[in-house]
Amino acid sequence: MSLLPTTPEIVLIASPDGPITAYDPYTGAVLARFSGSQCPRNGITVISNNQFACSHVSDTGVGYIHLYNWWSRSCVQSIHLPEPVAPLVATNDGSYIFSGGVSGHIQSVLVPSGDLIRSVSAHEKPVSCIVISCDESLVISGSDDGTIAIIPILLLLDVSLDPESGCSSFTRFTGHELSVTGLTTGMGVMISSSLDWTCKVWNIVKGTHLQTVKFQGEMMCSVLDPSETQLYAGGMDGTIYRKDLKVETRKQVASGGEVVVWGRKHDAAVVAMDMLNYGQSLLTVSENGQIHVWEAEGATEVAEMEEAFKAAVEDRGRVTSNLESAIEIHKKLMELMLKEANAIAEFEESIRKQMNI
Repeated sequence: MSLLPTTPEIVLIASPDGPITAYDPYTGAVLARFSGSQCPRNGITVISNNQFACSHVSDTGVGYIHLYNWWSRSCVQSIHLPEPVAPLVATNDGSYIFSGGVSGHIQSVLVPSGDLIRSVSAHEKPVSCIVISCDESLVISGSDDGTIAIIPILLLLDVSLDPESGCSSFTRFTGHELSVTGLTTGMGVMISSSLDWTCKVWNIVKGTHLQTVKFQGEMMCSVLDPSETQLYAGGMDGTIYRKDLKVETRKQVASGGEVVVWGRKHDAAVVAMDMLNYGQSLLTVSENGQIHVWEAEGATEVAEMEEAFKAAVEDRGRVTSNLESAIEIHKKLMELMLKEANAIAEFEESIRKQMNI
């Protein structure tokens, strides 16, 4: 998520059983609710200032991407895909969406037409997470098979290639012993989290391993602070960790350095987190719907939002795989609606002037 200097954030929370909810993370107020989608984990992304998208798995198992406008509470466009998909990510200009399928394929979709550009086999098991590098040159995905794929974005957008053909010109490697649960990127580096109790630091361009951070349990997500010197990570047991990545010696790098344990801040797995307020605050979301904002340095709770959804705990694996939290909005909801209304008014006024001429 990129932050503009004068832009407050909005938090979007979704689940397979409830509505998509937009929150003000500083007051905890509910700004809007959107219905009509059963959204799996990592299945929501912002397309532009006017739209966001979420993956939707129907009761029949058919895969869709649903598009929403901020001023409409229901889906305004449904894009059919060749298979069920979970994680989504979009380019900054909102022209393309990349989705990860249950077959291990990465699909590239043109917006707003919904045309499928390519479907590339990237993994042998379902894609669990997907991100775009900071310079938007690479699409990076993680899978339940423990592998990480780094694909040049131009290869996914090359319409001259067969949409269903394979793609050999990308890097794929085994990053973890167990499922890759999350990815976060910085300038030239990426962090992968996994159920193998680790987060790993990688060189994006070369795909080389730089550092392994070991934790006390299975890891679900991670995020870097704006300076990219602090790593925050969330565990399956609800524990939050902080790790200083700016170490001084090779010995410290090899050992992973000191990990600060904030403690068990949630009653269930921490499935999403992001930085707010220029890195001064950390937002965390758990699989049972708890949403908290913390002071990044002191781990003091700043705000708590209402539970967005209630998840059954009998099958924690199902809940974890279907719960989604994504925090990627640049402007407050009312500001977006006002901006759109002004743009429409200006357009209509220009048309009237042209007709008078």
